[in-house]
Amino acid sequence: MSVQDNLTKFDDIDIDAVNGGETKVNKMNEEKTTQVANGEIISESSLVAIVTLEEVNSTVKIMHLKDLKELTLCTYNDYDHNLESYNHLSISFAIEIPEMNAGKAACKEALEFFEKCRKPSSISENISNFFWKVNYDDYTDEEIHVELMMALTHLALAVLTIFGEQTFMALIKAGLRIRTGYNGYRFCEDALKNRKQWNTKVSRDEFEAGVSFGFGAINLLMSHLPSKVLKLISILGFPCDRQKGESLLRKSFDLKHTWHRNFPCIFFVIVYYLYFEPIFGMTEGDYNFAAEAVEDLYAKEPNGCFTLLFKGRLNEMRGNPESALDCYNKSVASQSKWIHLNNVCYWDMIWCHAIQLQWGKAAEYADILVKQCKWSPATNCYQKGVFMHLLSREKKISEEEVFEIMKKVDGLRIRFGGKTLPPEKFAATKSEKFLREDGKIPLPAIELFHVWSIFSITGGSPKYLEPILRLIEEELQVYMSEKESDEGIDNYALCLLLKGVCLRHLHQYEEAVKCFREIINGEDRILCDKYILPNAYCELGLTLVRLNRSEEAKLCLETAKNNYTGYLMETMIHLRAHNGLRFIKQSNKNEQQVGKRGLRKALTFF
Repeated sequence: MSVQDNLTKFDDIDIDAVNGGETKVNKMNEEKTTQVANGEIISESSLVAIVTLEEVNSTVKIMHLKDLKELTLCTYNDYDHNLESYNHLSISFAIEIPEMNAGKAACKEALEFFEKCRKPSSISENISNFFWKVNYDDYTDEEIHVELMMALTHLALAVLTIFGEQTFMALIKAGLRIRTGYNGYRFCEDALKNRKQWNTKVSRDEFEAGVSFGFGAINLLMSHLPSKVLKLISILGFPCDRQKGESLLRKSFDLKHTWHRNFPCIFFVIVYYLYFEPIFGMTEGDYNFAAEAVEDLYAKEPNGCFTLLFKGRLNEMRGNPESALDCYNKSVASQSKWIHLNNVCYWDMIWCHAIQLQWGKAAEYADILVKQCKWSPATNCYQKGVFMHLLSREKKISEEEVFEIMKKVDGLRIRFGGKTLPPEKFAATKSEKFLREDGKIPLPAIELFHVWSIFSITGGSPKYLEPILRLIEEELQVYMSEKESDEGIDNYALCLLLKGVCLRHLHQYEEAVKCFREIINGEDRILCDKYILPNAYCELGLTLVRLNRSEEAKLCLETAKNNYTGYLMETMIHLRAHNGLRFIKQSNKNEQQVGKRGLRKALTFF
């Protein structure tokens, strides 16, 4: 089939968009397609590939459709397999078993199709490639791009396998998939370095953007693993260099004309720096990079549901919850089919209202998640309960309603690989304590601020942190009289922990240190809430990092990691402590490099 025959399939495809207007995908002509190649002369086979990239571009740009199944309108010929896989992977965002199974099936179908498109090789060629370098110029542009798509699809299939099957064997299969995908990226990296002949500049740029994105993401994510695991995977050949990862992501991001590869990079940068880093890291991430990515996405598609979600999150991280709420509301209104994307908006809307002490609104959105979100039902139910508990203290609802909600939490727990998810276990344990102590537990909502690192998304703004601090101090006074009793010390220590965390985000580091040290000094008396102690050591270490007392900080973080086990949210503390230690190590390394440069300058002077 000729290029012109393929192009005629795109005449006047009307797609009804949510905002009331219509997005019209008009006929793609050869003149527009050749402009993509910056005026270069290209072959018909390369033109077909570039037309496909342009269609993926169009597909991505209409992500605010009413019906995501309309994405299949933009598929044609053999590329149905590729874009249909994209459609199923999009649906897999739901993180529900049927959808993930559909996603896995689509990935496997895509791999079968890619296998047919790969460069055929004989046994003798495979043997010679084992001893001598591969001649990458023997591959056509299409064949080399297929290798890149296969690597990415293997990684996607690994993720879906981990979340979909929830067994030990699934982890083994996923590990093998990750290894295959990583080897595929290594092959592509070698091809990028050694391949001399490319049909077009845009083809090479697309390939470079894809390779840089894949290796950058792998390096960045691997760098968060515990040190013992890092040593093991380094021996196996996996990379784990954070700085290299950030550099590669920047390289991929800067190739903006490769929109088909650039969009996944933008998406990853935003999700990593605005969602992953605040919860698990030291929040030392490059938020300017994330902001640049959000603005870049906003310039391309200002009314897309993802664009509005990310714009809201960026405003939230900057300490502007009112602006964030406006963006989240627009994102929810922009589409109705992708309910789980809306649930992400509702989750953030909970905390935008909570940091303003608007407990009623926070409870309202928590109730929406209880009704329609299946990701973590026990956690959602507990969150609703703690906000309603604060409303009951203000006499706006009855305490009986709160107790009825808390009684449901334990029965809503879900299991992954035969074990309860850590947030679900936390919610169940805390709800049991709430019922056991007749609702007399200190500030369960503010405790969630600490668990989910909500303090870090206030931007250190006194406008929001100081009212929360006053609330904590009022509660601290209530439990002050009980700190000498064995029954009350746990509650008092928890209030101290929350006060210290709040002070740290207000940059009152010395006052925060006093709170954490008081908890640690009473270590032997804490009986039930054992997770308070490793939290106190971890938070003390992170605070000392800010005071440039690296040796003390390192000791505290290692104590948090190594001296305690079997407590609530243990994985979260390990990740935070590990990232604190990594931050110290990198800071020391940077200081040594500065020192060496200074010494070289001094020697040059003399």
